[in-house]
Amino acid sequence: MSMNRLEALGRVLFLKGLSDALITEIAASGEEKRLSRGELLFAENERCIGLLVVLAGGVKLYKLDNRGRELTLGMEGPGGSVAELPLFDGGNYPSRGSVL
Repeated sequence: MSMNRLEALGRVLFLKGLSDALITEIAASGEEKRLSRGELLFAENERCIGLLVVLAGGVKLYKLDNRGRELTLGMEGPGGSVAELPLFDGGNYPSRGSVL
C-alpha cells in the first residue's frame, strides 16, 4: 500500500484539525525521499530534519544497547509519522529509524 502526500498528512494526528489549504501547503513544501530496505533514515542524536511521514513501505524505530543489540521501539507504515518529538522540543532524534 502507498499513498500520496495529502492522504498521508491527513492521517497525522496532530495535523487533523488543519484546513485542507494548509495541509496542501505543507505537502507542497516537503520533499520525498526514496530509500532501500534496511537503509538508515536518521540516526540517534542526529539533528531533526523535519516532519517525516511514511508514504509507502515502513519505518522501524529502534535503539542499540551498549552491546550492540537492537531494541525495537515501534514501526510505522503508510500514513504514519515518525520521530515527532524533536519537532516540538527542538532536540535531536531520540532513536534510529530505518526502512523496512
